[in-house]
Amino acid sequence: MNKNIELRYVQIFEALVTAIAMCELHSRELYDDVDKLNEEPEKLLRVLSRVWGIVDDIYRVRQLVQSIPGLNMRTPQMRRFITGTEITETFLHYIQHLRQELTKPESITTPVWGSLSWIDPLDETKCYTAVLGRVDGEVQNYSCVFDRYEKKWVSRVAINIKGASFNIDPVLEEVQRAKSYVLQWLTDRSSFALEVKVEYPVFAMKIEI
Repeated sequence: MNKNIELRYVQIFEALVTAIAMCELHSRELYDDVDKLNEEPEKLLRVLSRVWGIVDDIYRVRQLVQSIPGLNMRTPQMRRFITGTEITETFLHYIQHLRQELTKPESITTPVWGSLSWIDPLDETKCYTAVLGRVDGEVQNYSCVFDRYEKKWVSRVAINIKGASFNIDPVLEEVQRAKSYVLQWLTDRSSFALEVKVEYPVFAMKIEI
């Protein structure tokens, strides 16, 4: 194998391990905070921050996966991942271009930061929705979706903007599936000892005055 390509695989492997680890960390923190919202409603802003962190994390993972030389994006595994995480493109574009989004006529019908919904951890029949902006006039907001066929909520946490819903649980599941498939694919093509763990050397410097 071309040495430059192999080094590229190592770099992408390292980038993916850290990007996915950040996504996993944000998701753990998100669900921990959501479970405390009834007793600590002031955590709502932190929950919102976690959600947008996850959007950014998954977008980055998508970009890295799609940059891998030789990885066939038409395999069932990759098609499922790309399709299942595509919603992050819509949400990241919205938040990165918020200034322009707010100039559009349809922006007056949606809360500026959308609506955030979550399932009560102590009562799975109950869903809460926080409207993150104006609620007057023609403003529309959406909540968690209940799958009547499966008899369960599609996601424990969801955020909606301009009629588009980001159901966090199933998107995170797609990241986990891709993690196993893609990291193994890269490992199989490298002569380097690649490890799925986040460890970094730390150096210290002391100044004598």
